[in-house]
Amino acid sequence: MDTANYTNVLWADSVKNIGTIKTTDTAHIQFHFTNTGNKPLFIITVAPACGCTIASYSKEPVQPGKQGVVNAVYKWNGQIGALRKTIAVSTNTKNERLHTLVFYGEIVKDTTLVTTK
Repeated sequence: MDTANYTNVLWADSVKNIGTIKTTDTAHIQFHFTNTGNKPLFIITVAPACGCTIASYSKEPVQPGKQGVVNAVYKWNGQIGALRKTIAVSTNTKNERLHTLVFYGEIVKDTTLVTTK
């Protein structure tokens, strides 16, 4: 990408604590950002570090002064205990073109008893 089209981004929260989730839960996480530069902001790629996380984002450029969001959905992958996952976001920003988003929490086994008749 042409360096004349680089811009700046400010992440409202690039690290999120999702708290405690049960093994039967699905976590929905949002990472909000603002284009603080004077050129349109393009998200080029969004790459979760594992298959247990699905990330999505608007393919439209975020205009200067406007906000956008990267959405992530975490589905349990068999892990119990501490959870820490990352998402790499590539943009047309000046100083850092690769941004790392992090969410963390604790996964506990769902102990809900299911009764049958």
